[in-house]
Amino acid sequence: MNRQQTADRRQPERWRTFVALCLLAVLSAVSSAQTVPPLFTEEWKFDIIHRTQGREPIPCLVIEQSATTLHFKRVYRQTGKPTVIFLDHIPRSDVARVEMLGPKEREQLITRLSTLKRERGVLAAQLQLWKGGRLDLPAGEAPALKPVPWGKDGKGLGYTSTYFSLHSDAREDLVQLTAIHLEQVFTAYVRCLPPRVKEPRPTTILMTRSLAEYNALVKERGYNLLNPAFYDPARNQVVCGSDLERLSQELERVKEHHEKMRADLQMRRADLIRIYNRQVPLELLRPIDEALRKIQQVEDKNKEVFKTSHSRLLQRLFHESFHAYLASSVFANRKLVVPPWLNEGLAQIFETALFEGGELRVGHADPERRRRVQAALKKNEFLSLATLLKASPRQFQVAHVQDRQASDRHYLASWALAFDLTFERQVLGTPALVKYLEALQRGVDPLEAFRELTGQGLSDFEKDFHRYLNKLQDDGTSPMAMK
Repeated sequence: MNRQQTADRRQPERWRTFVALCLLAVLSAVSSAQTVPPLFTEEWKFDIIHRTQGREPIPCLVIEQSATTLHFKRVYRQTGKPTVIFLDHIPRSDVARVEMLGPKEREQLITRLSTLKRERGVLAAQLQLWKGGRLDLPAGEAPALKPVPWGKDGKGLGYTSTYFSLHSDAREDLVQLTAIHLEQVFTAYVRCLPPRVKEPRPTTILMTRSLAEYNALVKERGYNLLNPAFYDPARNQVVCGSDLERLSQELERVKEHHEKMRADLQMRRADLIRIYNRQVPLELLRPIDEALRKIQQVEDKNKEVFKTSHSRLLQRLFHESFHAYLASSVFANRKLVVPPWLNEGLAQIFETALFEGGELRVGHADPERRRRVQAALKKNEFLSLATLLKASPRQFQVAHVQDRQASDRHYLASWALAFDLTFERQVLGTPALVKYLEALQRGVDPLEAFRELTGQGLSDFEKDFHRYLNKLQDDGTSPMAMK
């Protein structure tokens, strides 16, 4: 099948997710000739309300049926966006028939929606944290933390799970929230990429309360890294620096100051209204209203700063945790190793994925990376495939400032190539991947092994690859017209 044929048959989200999970299943079974069927690859199934007059059916969960009305939960799932659920109803006169799920499928849907509801509760608490407050988790959702040693003399908090152990000296609510997110991502990894060893080694995740402490820890270990997080395979540890506590404290101070200012301004406004008997000249109210508006603007900006910082922290944790899980629970004690470009490319894809109900939702193209790729292609600065395929882990490390540009180019190209092969070419969900990894293990030239993987010469592949990337959209599609 050529690329035009592939582009012509746009895939729905469930197929995109299926392809990603097939890739992971193949990766988890590289030591065998046959692939292992991936877990949780089935599409979501719903009750279907068929409407009269040929109107579009409604996929949903039927809640209650009466003689006059049918009540249900609508569920909208779009690539790259959170699932939207809301209650709705329809008159019986508009219903032609209702196609109900079987007991087992209905129970699965109810469980999924219940899980999403709990996750929304955590998200609501997270929104308060972003506004500069403290995390107030719903009842029963706060993970149990235990005291753990930290540093030479310090005390930290710990959370232990099957595949990871989180240690941190950060504020309790921040540690709890991080534990929740890590549970989500590791649950998703386990479901999509089952462990291939009898006794997986849990990864220790160290999250410092400040970037200064992180830099000191990096220096203490004898490393010279600019990365804000790293995976240490020798210790089976993920180490990540966080400035969330400092930012949160600053936001709290600013918020308290703003509350006093806002109360004073509103009091002055009320006094003017009282003095002028509600006929206040606009020139007197305008400065007060402008001051109130500026306070709100600053608070909105601060919220976005904290939200962005938190999102970046989670992306770093998800990225490095993917490496750790792959090495400690999937490829531990195995000879075949995923090449750096593919390992880093997949880690980047999954660091921006949505995690809902223990499932990975991937397939959308990260907008920032997509724009950077297209800008690099336009300037003829995009890393060549030959350079990427031969790259060692060293090329993905940032040890010095002057290394950052080269490292960024390698990361960007690895994301683009992994995305193309996963969602467009779909070659990674085939037995060809097994042969590719086996060829690399035997010492076959990486370029020749890649040619065997894709069935296309490197020059021809690169031309198609660049055309695909230039047309790539945020939803993961690339309506590329082939001549």
